[in-house]
Amino acid sequence: MGIRDKLLLVIGDSSINQWARDRELPPQTVHGWIEKDRVPRKGGMETLVKATGIPEKWWLYGEGPPPAISKPYPVGKAMALTLKTPEHPPYGETLDPLLMHHVMIVVDEMLKKHGKVIDSKKKADLVFLIHDCCKAAGGMDESIVERFVSVTG
Repeated sequence: MGIRDKLLLVIGDSSINQWARDRELPPQTVHGWIEKDRVPRKGGMETLVKATGIPEKWWLYGEGPPPAISKPYPVGKAMALTLKTPEHPPYGETLDPLLMHHVMIVVDEMLKKHGKVIDSKKKADLVFLIHDCCKAAGGMDESIVERFVSVTG
C-alpha cells in the first residue's frame, strides 16, 4: 500500500481539502502526495505525523495496524460523478470515484495474482463493470473482482 492509499484510507469520506485544512496542512501538498503517490520529504513527513498522530513507520512501511482514525469505504455517503464521455454509455450515469479507485487497485492485484495481462481498453471495461457490480452490492467486494478476473482472457 503506497502513500496514496494510506492517505485515502485516513481521509475516509472527508474532502481532501477540508481534511488538510483541518490539520493545518497545505491542501495542494496533500493533493500532490495523493496524485503522484509521493512519499513526503523529511519535513513533510514530520508535519504529517504531527498533524495526524500516526507514526512515521506506518506511513512509510505499513508497520502496525491501520490507524484507529481511519474510516472504511463510506457506502452511504458515496459521491457521484456524472459521466460526460460517450465511450462508456453502458456503464450508467454515475461513478463513485473512491469506489473506482479501490476497484482499480484490486483489479491490478488480482490480475497479477492470476498472471493475466489484458489490453488497456478491455481492462477499463472490466474496471467499470466491476465498479457497477460492487456499487450494486453496497461497496467494495473482493470476491466480485476475483470472479470477474478469473474469467478474463
